[in-house]
Amino acid sequence: MNSTLTQKDDCISKFGKAYQRGVMGLMEAAEIYVKAIEENPGYREKFHIAYPYIPISGWQKYEMLGKKMIHPRLLMGGGGKITNYLEKIPYSEQEKIFSGEKIEYLTLNGDVLKVDILTADKEIVRQVIGKDHIRSISEQKAWFEYAKSKKGSEIIESRLPYEIRKDGIFFNKGTLLKKKEAIKLLAQLIG
Repeated sequence: MNSTLTQKDDCISKFGKAYQRGVMGLMEAAEIYVKAIEENPGYREKFHIAYPYIPISGWQKYEMLGKKMIHPRLLMGGGGKITNYLEKIPYSEQEKIFSGEKIEYLTLNGDVLKVDILTADKEIVRQVIGKDHIRSISEQKAWFEYAKSKKGSEIIESRLPYEIRKDGIFFNKGTLLKKKEAIKLLAQLIG
């Protein structure tokens, strides 16, 4: 193996270890902050004065992290465009999403697909994640009905994680199809 490649692999490994230590350090700092302000709320201002380069919004995030209200990846920007949705759901549900667990998604035609919320379209995320939790399939069905009454069914149509075309099926990123669903889609495409 060439030494340049070995050095690159070593850098990648070192980065990963340093990143993990950084995340653990942020979690520890957040826990210290929360413990201090819970014991004495006056410490909040003392922390702000001692570390003026941390904005108020940063302290709010540290408090949420220390109370296990948000996942550390949300502090590091890991939620991307859907961070606002993820911050509202319980920590245990955030953990499921960040660990790669696929979430059930109800399509317009009643099929249930497993999708990766982190890569799903924002419209799918809006349907699957409610105000404070991941919606069940029955809640998603109710959400469909509500959306139809508010905006019309043409908006709902665009929420399918796939589109059937003359020459094939186009899938949105992060869509998992079970064998039964794939057969059903192929039948629609052929028939």
